[in-house]
Amino acid sequence: MEVIVKRSARRKKTVQARMVDGNLVVMAPASISERELAEHVSSLKARMVQRMGGRDDAHLARRAEHLNRKYFDGALSWKAISYSDRQMKRFGSCTIDDGTIRISSRLRDAPQWVEDYVVVHEL
Repeated sequence: MEVIVKRSARRKKTVQARMVDGNLVVMAPASISERELAEHVSSLKARMVQRMGGRDDAHLARRAEHLNRKYFDGALSWKAISYSDRQMKRFGSCTIDDGTIRISSRLRDAPQWVEDYVVVHEL
């Protein structure tokens, strides 16, 4: 996983990270020292790896392709499917306008059949 650091003059105290297209994007204040930033990046990277639990967006895309072939004879299409850390009240969502499917990252720890059920529902 590649780490992309984005510094911001507007950000004052917090360091935040999220996964975007398989890359760890770290948002940090412009004033933070390199040593302190390296400590934060190391900690955030370890936390993201633990949170992913072996399932990543590539795994999700492979499962969606498999389920599409199995249940829909490959008739369905979408532009992107990914895990989302921002979904706290839903397990999945589909945006019809741009063809994106988001699956809650909480399902990474669920049994595979539960994740499959939500993916099929969103397809």
